Amino acid sequence: QDTQTHAAQIHAIPATDEVESRLRRLRPGQVVQLSGYLVDVRGPNGFTWNTSLRRDDAGDGACELMWIERVAVE
Repeated sequence: QDTQTHAAQIHAIPATDEVESRLRRLRPGQVVQLSGYLVDVRGPNGFTWNTSLRRDDAGDGACELMWIERVAVE
């Protein structure tokens, strides 16, 4: 199987300081479950950053932007 459809590059937007702290403590090799929402970002001066909604894309624009409300480490 194509590993690209089973992997994601997630840009994390923590919903709270506690979620941010948990994300910062993550280490390679940990199995993690994230709960939240895929979001598009809007900012000053017309800045936009849209999340990917596809599993088969690559390159610029293929990242997921995630508002993370919960972090669980297995």
